[in-house]
Amino acid sequence: MTETNNGLIPHVSRRQARLTNTVIDQGSMTVEQLATFLDVSVVTIYRDLALLENEGILTLKRGIVEATTSTIFDRSSSLRSEIEQDAKNKISALAAPLVPRGASLAVDDSSTALPALDRIIDKSAPITLITNSLAVLKHANKHASVDVQLTGGKYYSWSNSFYGPLAIKHLDDFQIDFCMMSDTAIFNNAVWNPYDYVTAFKQKMLEVSRTKILMADSSKFHRKALTKTCELGNFDFLITDEIPPKEIAEYCKSHEVEILHA
Repeated sequence: MTETNNGLIPHVSRRQARLTNTVIDQGSMTVEQLATFLDVSVVTIYRDLALLENEGILTLKRGIVEATTSTIFDRSSSLRSEIEQDAKNKISALAAPLVPRGASLAVDDSSTALPALDRIIDKSAPITLITNSLAVLKHANKHASVDVQLTGGKYYSWSNSFYGPLAIKHLDDFQIDFCMMSDTAIFNNAVWNPYDYVTAFKQKMLEVSRTKILMADSSKFHRKALTKTCELGNFDFLITDEIPPKEIAEYCKSHEVEILHA
């Protein structure tokens, strides 16, 4: 059985995503409750929890499993792609009409962007994609009408993407029509990420793009992270699956950020 780039066997990562969503929905659960709910052994739950604790996603104390909003660790690429799928599909349906035929589009390694790509390509191809993400490259390569520019830089297996000075320098050569990204957390009317090298890349994407689109499922409004990517006012659109909190809605209105929600 082959493994994914981050070392997780595919069916295990899907189970971990289901485990994570279950804990988030319930607030907390015992190991035994999770084993019963997921129809697996207690040993399997402990094995998955060891990996998820290492990711900084869940904590296990005295047999009780809870979600964490760690400012240090982000989710691995494969796990992020499995979580909040319904919300991401709703967001993608709202995002796709914004990108016209023949446009250039910068996309980061956000798992929220992947469901939108097929819709955008079907509606707007031919288009040019600029990305640091191997997942986006693999996804777009299925379509002959898409021209893909992949940044260089240092490869990070946890995100299956490239970052660093070379990736940023590559973006300096572009003036891009649309930028589509997500991030780890939204609070204090700003967008945040655990890693400074990720925020630096996202900041450059915004700098070289004319129209800036932030896609964020509603769970992002209840998280925190270490480094600021930018103020919400830097974006032209905020797309989410639910009406955002009042403070964010008022800020966006005063800074002419259009909110689109399912």
